[in-house]
Amino acid sequence: MGQNIKMTPLQMDALKEAVSIGAGNAASALSKMAQSRVNMSVPKATIVPVSDIPKLVGREKDIKLLIRVNIIGDAPGAILITMSMASALTLSDILMERKAGQTKMLGPMDMSAIQEVGNIMTGNYLRALETFLKVPFRSSVPFIAMDSEGKVLSGVLAELGQETDHAVVIETELKEKDHEIETQFFLIPSHRSLERILEVLGVH
Repeated sequence: MGQNIKMTPLQMDALKEAVSIGAGNAASALSKMAQSRVNMSVPKATIVPVSDIPKLVGREKDIKLLIRVNIIGDAPGAILITMSMASALTLSDILMERKAGQTKMLGPMDMSAIQEVGNIMTGNYLRALETFLKVPFRSSVPFIAMDSEGKVLSGVLAELGQETDHAVVIETELKEKDHEIETQFFLIPSHRSLERILEVLGVH
């Protein structure tokens, strides 16, 4: 299944509907965590080759925050959440109830709070996809790291690329008052899981 996967607008809408439900649930959970209303834009969702992920994430020299969650069980795979350092600092402002732009660096408490955000986002997206795909998902504890030259991302993709060659990309924006955060969410399924996704979408 190494070729590019092309979906019709109807299939794209079906996938987007599933991840939109997850996004809405995640926004509600994050609002409770931040004790302030967090809105999440309608996600953009598509399927791309794993080899395209570095290009989508951006320039290697830019520092990124990366969260990885392994999916275990009948539909194995992994989830990657990436955001720019600017977005990570803004997210910390929200979580720590600071003024916009107040966070200048991420300490252990900031990293722990952002890790929990990753846990909330993956949990809600997976539950939505579980309902959509009729496949049970179980996830591991999130791993979080700062990636200054793309080395962490390259290592993760090299490992995951042995199991699959495509990823579901979900791009969304979080907003809370005067804060804005852009995130990228990559669901990297095993070949078996990807076949199930494509079967449900009716992609041949």
